[in-house]
Amino acid sequence: MGISVALDPILPLLQVANASSILETAYQLSVVQNNSRNIQLAVDRAARIVYALKSYVRQDISGIPIYAAVSEQVDTVLTLYQNQIKGGIEVQKKYIWHHSIAAVSP
Repeated sequence: MGISVALDPILPLLQVANASSILETAYQLSVVQNNSRNIQLAVDRAARIVYALKSYVRQDISGIPIYAAVSEQVDTVLTLYQNQIKGGIEVQKKYIWHHSIAAVSP
C-alpha cells in the first residue's frame, strides 16, 4: 500500500473494534487506485499505437513527393515496435533537427 505519512492521525482508527475491516477497505482502495493507473497506461499506449497505425496507413502511393517530419516518422516506428524494444532496453530520443523532408512512398 505504501504508507508514507505519519500514523498518529490514523492511529485511533486502528484501535477500534472493526480495525481489520477499515484496513481491508484501505487496502482495496489502494488496489483500485493501482489498477486505475495501469488502465490509464494501457489506454495511453493503445492511443499511441492507433495514431501510429493511422499515420502509417495514410501513405501516399502516387509517387508524388510528400513532406514528412523525420522525428514524427521515427516516433511512429518506435511506437509500432515498442513490444519488441521492451525488456530492459531504454530508448532516448534527442531530436536536434525538426524539419520536414520530401519523401516518396515506396
